[in-house]
Amino acid sequence: MKRVLLFSSIFLAGASPFSAQTLQSFTDGAVSGEVSFTHGTNTGHSIIALAPNGIMAFAGPTPIDSRYDFGMLAVESQWIDSFGKTWDEFYFTTKGNLRVLYAGRNITDGISGFGVMGSLWIDGTQTGRRNTANSPTVAIYDNQSTFASISVKNMNSKSKGAQLILGSGFSDSTGWSLQHDPDVNGTQAFAILNRSSYTFPFQMDNGGRISLGFTGRHTATKAVEFAQPKQVREGLNIYSKYKTSDLGRTNVSASVDSDFTVTLDPGIWRVSADLFFTVGGGTPGFWAYFDVNGGSVNRGWSRWTFPDSTGGSSVKTYTFRVIGNNTGAYQSIGPATGSGGYFVKGEALVTVTSATSLQLVWGQWSPQGQTTTLLAPSCLVATRVD
Repeated sequence: MKRVLLFSSIFLAGASPFSAQTLQSFTDGAVSGEVSFTHGTNTGHSIIALAPNGIMAFAGPTPIDSRYDFGMLAVESQWIDSFGKTWDEFYFTTKGNLRVLYAGRNITDGISGFGVMGSLWIDGTQTGRRNTANSPTVAIYDNQSTFASISVKNMNSKSKGAQLILGSGFSDSTGWSLQHDPDVNGTQAFAILNRSSYTFPFQMDNGGRISLGFTGRHTATKAVEFAQPKQVREGLNIYSKYKTSDLGRTNVSASVDSDFTVTLDPGIWRVSADLFFTVGGGTPGFWAYFDVNGGSVNRGWSRWTFPDSTGGSSVKTYTFRVIGNNTGAYQSIGPATGSGGYFVKGEALVTVTSATSLQLVWGQWSPQGQTTTLLAPSCLVATRVD
């Protein structure tokens, strides 16, 4: 601290005689430094430079920042570049005229810039160095007519792109990163990476195709591709249940099928059912309807379309103003010989006021005694429409 104070006092004492083309040296023991003030050939062009640990070789109306091989802090004003632009500059330059810190304003065009050649660290952890609560540590303001931008570019052609890390340090697996070219440099791919699990919930490839919900890198074959389509449909309030194997019933009346049960939240829902079935023999009736269990439902309407002859050559439609076991649609149908099965289609529109369980009920209607088999891929789909 003593040396700093001594240097400051000498600087202040020696500053008054400075004039154009002035160079003054300061020495404190084995440490030497110089302050130089000079002007260039441009009108109003001047430079004041401080070399804290170096001796400058000259003074005069010549640019001084390219002439020395030690660290130097300089303020340059009214410099006119080769394009005729006038600049004011502040910079710290090291050996080879490497400006590790630079700030300047193009007075002609009314634009300015600031550069750090190397890493820029912004550390707000020290006591008394924090910003106010809930304020951004870094804020970018601009009045461009389009947008303000931040770019992260890797200039190494052999690199694997660039990433912006959110929520953690470089060595910490917590948080997320936004990555360009996460696999191979030049693939023009973009991804959001979960750094903890190393999964890629969002990806976009060179063709603009988007992949969602994948654990590893994936290239979509469609405009948007989902890793878990069923969960996506349910997220959009589209619930579906499908038969993946055949289910046969013998000598049974219509009963709830647990495979065809969905829970509906309050709202307006459209429900549809596509049922494929066979009849083993005789002429039992096939019975199907929609029902609800629990909750509160303002029952809308339902409609069923059945084949009404052996072989399914013609159909019959049943329409009801409500849903439930009083809306059972049935038809006596003979064995499905030669046709491979029958097709029944049901539709309903219901308003749910509190969560309820909607069920598809199906089975035989008297006369019973034969085997009725529901075939895959029979399905039930409920879609919220409000």
